[in-house]
Amino acid sequence: MPEDPPSPKREVMPDYAAAALSYALGAVTGALFLILEPYNRNRLVYFHAWQSIYYSAAGFLLYFLCVAAVMVMPWSVIGIVWFLMFFGTLALVGMWFWLMYQAYQGKRWKAPLIGPLAQQRVAQRSFRDNAGY
Repeated sequence: MPEDPPSPKREVMPDYAAAALSYALGAVTGALFLILEPYNRNRLVYFHAWQSIYYSAAGFLLYFLCVAAVMVMPWSVIGIVWFLMFFGTLALVGMWFWLMYQAYQGKRWKAPLIGPLAQQRVAQRSFRDNAGY
């Protein structure tokens, strides 16, 4: 009787790569890594997934608040507000790249205001293994 062929091993990406990819499409990939096994059991990936969700939500909220403010402002200051929004957007994109870089380095860098929220989510969850620190 012939032996069964060995089952193919499932390749799993490293934790630091999954943590960095949780920022790739913002809240979408953050939520995806909260659902996918085995990444949702890793503290590092879980932290960065939540931070990605919070960062995306904060970015969208800031954008819509700025647009709403522009709608009610006098015409004389709208140009200044759009100018500031441009540099604010550059700062948000720069921070987004920084968060991805820190996650890829395997670090749990906390963004101001939202990092502690993500840390609370990690602290509230019980992990079966000690993966990720």
